Amino acid sequence: MLKVLKQLEFLLDEHVDGFAKKLLELGHKVEYAKKLREKDEKFRNDFNLLQYTKENNIIFVTKDKQNGQTCKDNNFPCIWLGDEQIFDEMILPKLKDFE
Repeated sequence: MLKVLKQLEFLLDEHVDGFAKKLLELGHKVEYAKKLREKDEKFRNDFNLLQYTKENNIIFVTKDKQNGQTCKDNNFPCIWLGDEQIFDEMILPKLKDFE
């Protein structure tokens, strides 16, 4: 297990909640967008969810293009797992194994 120097807090969008276990093992705090939406109607609006992360210094993790772009455009703390990034960093290097 990696040693975490600083504990961070993450809010996981619905399509990335599978990352929770590893983040928790590293000692980070994790919240779930789905649970926030169940607790409070206002979080059904993605912008309100993103604003919550900014106000509370929480890193939002998403695969959603619209949410990722909103984070980027508004300087919200976010890890956007976009298709281009996944291709460039994960798939492209693996292609060398098949050449």
